[in-house]
Amino acid sequence: MSLTVRHQEGETNFLGEDVNRYDSKHKGGKKGLSRTVVIAMFVTASAFQGCTTPQERAILAFCESQAYQRVPQRLVNQQVYKPVYVGDRVIGSRNICKTETKNQPDGKGGGVKTTETVCRDEPITQPNFENRLVMETIDLNALERQNQVKVCISDALAKNMFSHIR
Repeated sequence: MSLTVRHQEGETNFLGEDVNRYDSKHKGGKKGLSRTVVIAMFVTASAFQGCTTPQERAILAFCESQAYQRVPQRLVNQQVYKPVYVGDRVIGSRNICKTETKNQPDGKGGGVKTTETVCRDEPITQPNFENRLVMETIDLNALERQNQVKVCISDALAKNMFSHIR
């Protein structure tokens, strides 16, 4: 799924906010959307992206904007345990052998055929993760907003909203 929205520099939305503040060039700062919000938006959008009609996409966009007005973001920094990659752990090994056959001239116009087998142990590794305490910005209102979107979508479909869009 790919979503691209282009805005002119200095353009504002209906609340007077700079629409470019959520642009992808602002990764990781206070201007960008939190990871949780982006995941929530992706899940909601992907649920309706599969075989959606233009009407359903318009309803989704409408309902998401309504939900953000009714239930604004409430971002907090919270310490959570997350699995963090700390390296590979050797869990065993396997023996790998390679056989080479070589023809070496013997000086009399003939050759000597030699066969050499080289074996080595190759480790079998598994990624190792440890739960570590990390700071994460989460939206406390994300679940309530998702519920608002679901209710709005079912109401809009029942009322046949945006039926003129084909």
